[in-house]
Amino acid sequence: MQITVNIPDEIAERLIPCGEDSARFLLELSGVWAYKHARISERTLQVMLGFDSIFEVQEFLKARLGGDGPDTVDSVERELTALRSRQAAESSPRTA
Repeated sequence: MQITVNIPDEIAERLIPCGEDSARFLLELSGVWAYKHARISERTLQVMLGFDSIFEVQEFLKARLGGDGPDTVDSVERELTALRSRQAAESSPRTA
């Protein structure tokens, strides 16, 4: 899916660091937000950002979220929550 977002220049200048690819920056920002809020898993983030390995994702998260990266109790709970949400969505009957 391709999404176009219009952000006023004066806001974009404050939001996106100078020299950054704005599309990539916003993609990474949305990926980190979704991961942090248990909306996506590490594997989904890997696909979303085009990383070759889960280790790249973990290093990316460690750089963005600080601390010890994703290998924490919180990250395991986040992964379990995301998995349970996906399983519930897959098992619930769909109406047309």
